[in-house]
Amino acid sequence: MPLPSLSANRSASTGSYSALRWRLTKSVAALFLLLGLYACSTPDAAPPYTPPAQRGAPLSLQAWPHNHYLALAWHDVEDDNPDQTFVSVSTTHLQQQFAWLRENHYQPVSVDQILTAAQGGPALPPRAVLLSFDDGYRSFYDRVYPLLRAYNWPAVLAPVGTWIDTPAGGTVDFGGLPVARERFLTWAHVTEMSRSGLVEIAAHTDNLHYGILANPQGNRQPAAAARRYDRDTGRYETDTHYRQRIQDDVQAISRKIKAATGKAPRVWVWPYGTTSGLAAQVIREQGGPGNR
Repeated sequence: MPLPSLSANRSASTGSYSALRWRLTKSVAALFLLLGLYACSTPDAAPPYTPPAQRGAPLSLQAWPHNHYLALAWHDVEDDNPDQTFVSVSTTHLQQQFAWLRENHYQPVSVDQILTAAQGGPALPPRAVLLSFDDGYRSFYDRVYPLLRAYNWPAVLAPVGTWIDTPAGGTVDFGGLPVARERFLTWAHVTEMSRSGLVEIAAHTDNLHYGILANPQGNRQPAAAARRYDRDTGRYETDTHYRQRIQDDVQAISRKIKAATGKAPRVWVWPYGTTSGLAAQVIREQGGPGNR
């Protein structure tokens, strides 16, 4: 993706949220496949036939675009039987994916490197990748963080504020599904890892990681990106109310992350990969995180 935007929106359906979770990009191979499909597609017609002799080199053989990076997204990590409710990957597969990245000369970069390059500083290295882990699972501390330290690789961690707030022994409202609080990190974990110099703490909203009724047809869409539809009145949420809802959430998660790390978040990770122009504007007005 080109600099300076920190954007890597994940493809997702607007139907059931179990479907949204498992459809999120979760492997290197899938990301490259999607990149290839996007580069070769047109919005309304298939590309014209080109004889083999006239075709360019496939993306895998082309030079890495100058000063570009690719964002790779993971969620939970489990030793056995990874649960796709949480878009989990097995610990073994994650270790293999990290090894594959290293052996194929991909270079994980930090948010600092990306921002510095965007401002005219040193360019990003060839095959630059941004490693990103969403939702704030305990597995990041137990399984991912040790790998990052072993490889000396930077990564982005994007927790949901209210999920981390949940008291010990309680349950997290995971988009309508009650989940044991122990599946998630604590703010003490966030503080410790933020001080390592390897983990950038991003905002994954404070309490907007769920679906809302978004139209008269009954479709549910991401709360951070859609205006709420009220069946009783037959009206949509106004821009003023939507703007205030996003602003309140941005301020809440920014306060919590600053309290845990000493600084406000610089990266915003959209739940379910669905963006909103008005919400992005509000985020920028707050002087807070950029968009990813």
